[in-house]
Amino acid sequence: ASPEGCLVRNILTKWYEGKVCAWCGQPFGEIDWAGRKPALLGADGVSVEWSEVPADKLHETLAAASPVCFACHMANRLVREHPELAVDRARPKE
Repeated sequence: ASPEGCLVRNILTKWYEGKVCAWCGQPFGEIDWAGRKPALLGADGVSVEWSEVPADKLHETLAAASPVCFACHMANRLVREHPELAVDRARPKE
């Protein structure tokens, strides 16, 4: 109905509203679209940046995704892409 309502950023802002991070439980406040952007947790358990989702798949992706905060997304991305650089302090010492 309105051009503003169709903007991807506005759609995502509404989607994150009132939600908490799927991993750490932190609530989403105002979204910083210029810096610490939140991510999406797909059904496959992998988080992706919203810019990686094609616009024509946005609604379909959001229907199946969970919200993930920037910090959790970046930490899990580091572990996924560079496991040799990550230290899991939660593991019991051997």
